[in-house]
Amino acid sequence: MENGKNESRPSTRRERERQRYRADIMEAASVMFGRQGYEKTSMQQIADYAEVSVGKLYSHFEGKEAIFREVVAFHSRSIRERCDRACRPEMKPLDQIRCRMRAALEYCHRHRDFIRFYSSEDPPAMKSIEAQVHRNYKEITARLLERAMVNGDIPREDPSLLAAMIEGAARYLFEAFPQADEESLEKIFDLMDKIIFRPLEERGNKL
Repeated sequence: MENGKNESRPSTRRERERQRYRADIMEAASVMFGRQGYEKTSMQQIADYAEVSVGKLYSHFEGKEAIFREVVAFHSRSIRERCDRACRPEMKPLDQIRCRMRAALEYCHRHRDFIRFYSSEDPPAMKSIEAQVHRNYKEITARLLERAMVNGDIPREDPSLLAAMIEGAARYLFEAFPQADEESLEKIFDLMDKIIFRPLEERGNKL
């Protein structure tokens, strides 16, 4: 038993160290991609920022595209998890959409440099991931809108088109505000409420 414990410890430590290196590399890549874009960022620059050798990078990732894919996937998962945690099951569907939108925009605000780069550039590595991210977001929003329509909270519309409109408006407003501050976020939430959510609720109340 004692030998078994001793043999397992180095493996656990190695795994923790491997995960730490990967996290450091992804953080460095996220910063560098956000600052100067995909094409202008080199493996050497990522390694320098992460304070590791280029060889260490290649021991964890096949190359820059693989790092980029992992960074985008990480941010996508993080946004989805934050959105899920922001909502309570007992909340009305439209309030859940509001909460998910707030959680997503607050995350984007904290990682603004990378998100702006992600939204403006189009390296080949991002196309399939970006399409999947937006598809997942719109599917969740469409399902919540469908529930709101069934409940009579809002009038009957095409939930997929309405979900696309909500996502598009939120993205446009986020990109339209140059300031990265809390006041700008509150203006976005207020505008979304005025132009989309409240009119839908008011029309629903008249049914």
